[in-house]
Amino acid sequence: MRRTTIKTLHTLVETLNETTNAPHNRRYILDCAYGGYRLAKLVSDSGGEQDITPRYGAAVTADLIRAYMKGVSNA
Repeated sequence: MRRTTIKTLHTLVETLNETTNAPHNRRYILDCAYGGYRLAKLVSDSGGEQDITPRYGAAVTADLIRAYMKGVSNA
């Protein structure tokens, strides 16, 4: 079993931003706190965020980002 690293999560978020052509002020970001991670999206020029996923460990968050990318690409 491979370990999911923070670099893996950042790469997934970068790929999501490229796939969706998200502008800089509306891009997806990785929120890291309390030993967990979640996918969030910037929703305002002042830095307001919308949570996309709940906060989980790295492996679960990576799976959720991959699932989100599949959903976005099928929309």
